[in-house]
Amino acid sequence: MSFTEEEKKKALQLYDETGSIAKVIHDLGYPSRQNMYTWIKNRNIEKKHKEYSFTNSP
Repeated sequence: MSFTEEEKKKALQLYDETGSIAKVIHDLGYPSRQNMYTWIKNRNIEKKHKEYSFTNSP
């Protein structure tokens, strides 16, 4: 099953507020545990890439 970006955002926001994947799944009725782990991992990777903005200037 595919989820919209809005659904992912809502789930990740609830996770940030509660710190509990089980609570997110219980409250929203979606996603699976594996989806949440993947979304959290991908979000953290994106944040790291944004922190390290590379430029060619001296």
